[in-house]
Amino acid sequence: MTDLLLDDSLVPPGLSPGDESVSDFISPPGASEVTVRWEIITPEVAEQYLGWLPEMQRTRSGARTQEYRLDMTEGRWRLTGDPVRFNRKGELADGHHRLRACVESGVAFVALVIRGLDEDVFWALDQGLPRTMAHMLQAQFNTTNATAEGALLTALWHWQHGNYGVKHISPMEYPQHLNKKPPREEMAEIFKEHRNEIAEALRVSNRIIQKPDWAKGSITRTNLALVYFVLRKIDYALAGEFFWALEDGERRVDAKYEVIRWVVKSLAKYGDRPNSENFRLAAIVFKGWNAFVNGTRTGGYFTPPSAPWTALPLPVDPHADERPEGWTVL
Repeated sequence: MTDLLLDDSLVPPGLSPGDESVSDFISPPGASEVTVRWEIITPEVAEQYLGWLPEMQRTRSGARTQEYRLDMTEGRWRLTGDPVRFNRKGELADGHHRLRACVESGVAFVALVIRGLDEDVFWALDQGLPRTMAHMLQAQFNTTNATAEGALLTALWHWQHGNYGVKHISPMEYPQHLNKKPPREEMAEIFKEHRNEIAEALRVSNRIIQKPDWAKGSITRTNLALVYFVLRKIDYALAGEFFWALEDGERRVDAKYEVIRWVVKSLAKYGDRPNSENFRLAAIVFKGWNAFVNGTRTGGYFTPPSAPWTALPLPVDPHADERPEGWTVL
């Protein structure tokens, strides 16, 4: 028998990784031709099932397959009860992405397999409301600001993995998770550890963006909150001073606050452009921070709007020499 790469925790009670099924066939009332059973689907079995795809089918999502493949490879795949479905003709009606991910990852998984469904069952699938990160936060943490917190969590995860924005101010030269959907379990861990800081970052960004004279339509609340979160991790006191200046200090005549005026004017100028991505607007704030910390002038706009993301500035860390190796903001 082929060795299965299967975590015992994924196996339902009463099933060992060597078994092929945990239950006898079940015949639901009124549908005696429909069969339901648990199966351990190996890459070999998955390849066979993929051979039963109907001739006409929806376009496969490479991003979804990659998401599932990484979850399987990195041990995050969970037994959810979502079945692999076949119709009466023996055609695969649901489970294409999971099976393809199984083949590509080389990792077996446990699933319910249903056979004998109506041939038009495809039209009734995936009609429910997708569960967003906001739904998860509401259900697990009873938060009242779930939509904003979910958006900031996503931005923080992408920052940490080197592909902020997904297109990209990066804290690393060669990001490895481009276009990957953040795993919800990782997001939950980030939220549990940094919940208060996330709330603080959103409060600060809200106060600034709601100013009557703020550059409306420029950087979003989420991206400004991300910038604050990153900077407060670098130096809490300096970040507080810098953001207080963004909120209330641009009218001062002190030369140090010329930087703040430059940030506000630049966001207003470039935020109105149709192709001004959020990561470029965040980079304006980072350049302002760098000048603020170093006591230098900002000069003009740091790079043409068409410049690659690798040319954009990252925030200066005045304590970089004191950081342990591998230090990050999360």
